[in-house]
Amino acid sequence: MSDVNRVLGWLAVLLLVAAGSVARAQEVPADVPLTYQGDLIVNGSPIADGEYTFNIRLYGDENATQLVCGDVDVPITVTGGRFSHTLQDRSCREKIRTANSGLWVQVQARGGPLGGSYVTLGVHPVSAGVYALRAETGGGAVGDIVASLLTEEQFQAIRGPNWILADGRDVQGSAFAQLFGNNFVPDLRGVFLRGKQNNRNDGKGNPNEIALGEYQADAFKRHQHGVAPSAGPEAGFATGVKAAASDPAGQDVLNGNTGEAGEEETRPQNVTVNFFIRIN
Repeated sequence: MSDVNRVLGWLAVLLLVAAGSVARAQEVPADVPLTYQGDLIVNGSPIADGEYTFNIRLYGDENATQLVCGDVDVPITVTGGRFSHTLQDRSCREKIRTANSGLWVQVQARGGPLGGSYVTLGVHPVSAGVYALRAETGGGAVGDIVASLLTEEQFQAIRGPNWILADGRDVQGSAFAQLFGNNFVPDLRGVFLRGKQNNRNDGKGNPNEIALGEYQADAFKRHQHGVAPSAGPEAGFATGVKAAASDPAGQDVLNGNTGEAGEEETRPQNVTVNFFIRIN
């Protein structure tokens, strides 16, 4: 049992944050769902992926006798050792807002290598005035896109698992998929964002009415160049384009290639960022 307790001790990194930042309990909006995140580590490695059953409770005392709120017998999928759960006990919001003293969190888990009985981490304090409780609806709506210099791991540590890298992945079953009727988020890697035309007709927008989230390939505007070869039976350009007056039809014939210049793409000055999209 002592070995298991040491394993579950890693759950002390449980995060509790309001609106994407650390805030005092009284500043947590009453209508904001709260999401817990944590990690299960076994001998320095993440526990096996799978579904485990959790009890997640908040107490008003370190002896876990004054139950404040919480969820019990909750099936939670653990992936890469990480789990996330939004509290279904809605009374937690108001109780956390009105808490006048410290709170303690207790996490229990069972299943897989943990066995069929709940293993208790113990009771750990959440600092008296500051909570790491993340607001599920804080920081934007489903479908919002945010540019950041953070990696996905760093970004999710701050904003939560409802945000992912906009890399074209399958998000079937998410609120994004239900709302937009598309199981795949847009792939924004290496591309620029552009405002939707929305029937703009002053000639300053996109001449094509592209759908939201639709990819548009690179192109350059339609144009032409004038060509004026030198006179004479065989005149040419320094770049290798040659004009010959001996064509049977009596017309000049241009052939050859201009010199090559430039890089692999046409681009404006830019700074590289990651684009994240909210899916839940």
